[in-house]
Amino acid sequence: MSKVVVPFTAVVLFAVSIWAQDKTKDRVEQIETSTMEPVAAPAAVCSFVDGNQMSVRYQRRPVVHSEELPNGRPWPVRGSLFLFTPVALTVGNFSIPVGAFSLFVFPGHDKWTLIVNKNLIEGATYDETQDLLRIPMNVGELGQPAPELTVSFAHVAPKQCNLRLYYGKTGSWAEFREP
Repeated sequence: MSKVVVPFTAVVLFAVSIWAQDKTKDRVEQIETSTMEPVAAPAAVCSFVDGNQMSVRYQRRPVVHSEELPNGRPWPVRGSLFLFTPVALTVGNFSIPVGAFSLFVFPGHDKWTLIVNKNLIEGATYDETQDLLRIPMNVGELGQPAPELTVSFAHVAPKQCNLRLYYGKTGSWAEFREP
């Protein structure tokens, strides 16, 4: 009898293992799809001289003139800016590996901080334990106020793209480089 139970048990365990792998794969696809669909547009893209690209997808946020950005606190409070890079990048003295990341900023009066965060769940509340890095951003005043959050890249050198964020009368930027 034990000779029959062992092969039967092995077959059952194998079937359960395959089922669990399929369920995990389905859940990962569901998460990836739900994360990507709400932020399909607009997108900012920068191409490096070797053909590699980096992009940011984000949700439009109209500028509310009666509302100030939260000084020294994360913005947006819920994730809605996402960085995608198929190539490793450097920002200042920090490295960003290949992958997808959420972006947040800590606005200040004369300095902003860019946060690259590992949490990719659309609409998730900012969680600093998921931070990959924080870097200072340059800040300036725009001649014409931006009517909504605008994200763009300036391709300033063969292996350098500056991420630019415009909101109201404020413009901020950070340098991303391909090593």
